[in-house]
Amino acid sequence: MFDTDKYTKGLIDFYINFFNKYRYVGNILEIGVLNGGFLDWLLARNQFKKIIGIDIEKPKRDLSDFTFIKCNQRDADGLRKIAEEHGPFDVIIDDGSHNGNETVNCFNTLWGYTRGVYFIEDWDVAHLWPGIPGPGDMITTISNIIQQIPSLEAKEMMTFYKKVADAGEKENPGKYLMSVFYLIKNYPQGSI
Repeated sequence: MFDTDKYTKGLIDFYINFFNKYRYVGNILEIGVLNGGFLDWLLARNQFKKIIGIDIEKPKRDLSDFTFIKCNQRDADGLRKIAEEHGPFDVIIDDGSHNGNETVNCFNTLWGYTRGVYFIEDWDVAHLWPGIPGPGDMITTISNIIQQIPSLEAKEMMTFYKKVADAGEKENPGKYLMSVFYLIKNYPQGSI
């Protein structure tokens, strides 16, 4: 088991099923690596050519198996530089701030560098913190992206929301909301 909250949220099973169905093999970018546990999980799958993680703080551990870059989600120029240097990406997973403005900035900056699929995790934070600018804007953020789908030339869109048990959640004992939104620009070769 890897040190990632994606187990508690039920996202590991989601990603196992997704990556078994869609065999993306190129570069993957995770925005918001926390302690790097999901990067370890991605590495253990032995599926991706290059694993890149960005965050505002470097995890306090060895990340020599990955490319880690310190970058703020609000820094469009920094994101663009990372994409030009390490992209295009077959997979982008935004598990960063869960702030509407920062999520929009990442999406608007990085969608053009996406070859395959773009994920936005935890858009449901608006239910946990309604009315708070940033997290409270996430549903609007996802809705605005959905309205752009015809111009984005996406082949598939899915939004997934589920309550999962988690006795460790202090603010809402026994329940944790798990959500992920994704847009597929291109399917991996041979998967469809």
